Amino acid sequence: MRIVVHDEQGNVLPFRGYLQAKGGASYFPPGTARFDKSSTYDERHFLAPGEVTCEVPPGVYVLRVERGLEWLPATREIEVTDQSITVNMLMHRWVDMKALGWYSGDTHIHRAPDEAAVSLLAEDINLGANQTLWNERNVYADRGEPLPPLAYQTLDALHVLNVRSQETERLGKGWGAALFLGDFDPLSLPRNFNYPLTAKVCAEARKRGAHIDFEKSVWRDVPVCAALGLVDSIGVVHNHFHPQAFLPMRGISQSIVPPPNLEMTPRECALYTLDLYYHLLNCGLRMAVSGGSASGVMPSWLGYERTYVKLDEPFTPDAWLRALRAGRSFATNGPVLFLTVDGKDPGAVIELPAARTTLTVKAEARSRDGKLILLELLHNGEVVAKAERAEGTNKLYINQELELGPGWLAARCFEPEGDTQVYAATSPVYLEHEGQRGEVPDSARYYAEVVRQMIEQSLAEKRFTAPEQESEALQILDAALRYYQHAGGE
Repeated sequence: MRIVVHDEQGNVLPFRGYLQAKGGASYFPPGTARFDKSSTYDERHFLAPGEVTCEVPPGVYVLRVERGLEWLPATREIEVTDQSITVNMLMHRWVDMKALGWYSGDTHIHRAPDEAAVSLLAEDINLGANQTLWNERNVYADRGEPLPPLAYQTLDALHVLNVRSQETERLGKGWGAALFLGDFDPLSLPRNFNYPLTAKVCAEARKRGAHIDFEKSVWRDVPVCAALGLVDSIGVVHNHFHPQAFLPMRGISQSIVPPPNLEMTPRECALYTLDLYYHLLNCGLRMAVSGGSASGVMPSWLGYERTYVKLDEPFTPDAWLRALRAGRSFATNGPVLFLTVDGKDPGAVIELPAARTTLTVKAEARSRDGKLILLELLHNGEVVAKAERAEGTNKLYINQELELGPGWLAARCFEPEGDTQVYAATSPVYLEHEGQRGEVPDSARYYAEVVRQMIEQSLAEKRFTAPEQESEALQILDAALRYYQHAGGE
């Protein structure tokens, strides 16, 4: 069986493929990258450059080909005899984000280097960050290879792999994980779960030129690092939402800001994740939203969770990261989502001429599968406008004049809750008036209490064995606590 995948112009396309005997086994064409992962469910697919050949016994097969978020899947039933057969699969876009100025990225990848490159092309991701340096592990050293001298591997003009991005992950007592992206000198990461605090590691990464992305907003390290200005972007559509299932948070309960309920449903977890981010914004902090899949550790394909950034310059990996740092982003595992406030995109700062000003707000959500049920606008964490469709739709719009004060405005959208949650969220547009950022004291008090509990727990558990370690850690935590106390008016 020869399989050729192409677009309407006849261009051969890299793709993710599923080939299965009807009611039977999966087949993986030789020479293709094979992904066979079991976690909350089984995910078995192959990655191909656009044309592959596979020998299979006579019978009936189902072939499904996919190409990331922006393309419609194509499925075909094929009857194979003892003769060779060529199967042409035509793929169509449902949205062309690059034509609209938006470029995709996956900030969190755990794949073998050569496999990551093939997958990046198959999923049509413009920038992928492969965490080949993960805690003390070096994937290249494991393979008997030297670390690449360059941070980026250019696959073509629009697809680049960040081949030596880095993750520091210390769960349990370690309180979370941070990703270091871009062109920087890699760090020697700590093995001790208690010391140094992640804030010290992030400060060193910042000095070396790394973009700092916390891959979930839920980590207890986040409010500390955010208060100290050590967070550039933060995962609000994260890797616990798999295509076919949701991974509960109870397995990382020690490391996260205590949720209302460890047995959260997928929708509840999405709201919890977003609310923690919104609390940070309410404290006057500014950081972009991001999304990453952890493909390889998780059973999701690369780019299932992804980040889109809007560029006003030609695509390069450094331009992409600059746009992300500037907050020109949204994160998603399905819909695409657009927001403007008086014509300004996310990341913009609007100076209000009065304490309350009427602004024109437009938001649009689009879905491949026609399942959108809710689009919301939030001002300082409160829903101020929404569009709903109980039966689901491909598009939801909001176009309203809203009277708003200082703070921020962002959009989010949802498909129905099921075994997982499909949703998207934007970075905010910031609103200022005479230097006021619209801080919300309740949010500041919330995070002040989180940090206060971290200090008390550290002392009670005697986490730092040396006096100088304890002194350094407490200074960092005290600085974060003072920030939130000040933001809350204490």
